[in-house]
Amino acid sequence: MSTSIIVYTQQSCGHCHRQMEWMNKKHIPFEERDLSKEDFRNEFLDLEGKGTPLTLLKSKNTSEIITGFNEKMLAKRLLLD
Repeated sequence: MSTSIIVYTQQSCGHCHRQMEWMNKKHIPFEERDLSKEDFRNEFLDLEGKGTPLTLLKSKNTSEIITGFNEKMLAKRLLLD
């Protein structure tokens, strides 16, 4: 997969945990960035994040943000369907 995936999360976010469980089950590699860490929170704010999970899909020439756990959109963007 040539897309890197960063998932911004909060410990109290049930949707964050469900998304990460889904991604692990599908063997989708990702990096979790917990907003309790100031550096990650600042990145999230720079991305104008409004809620979690916030998923950043980065490829060589593009990037896309998906807010919330949207299984269908993630599967489509990652060509899983």
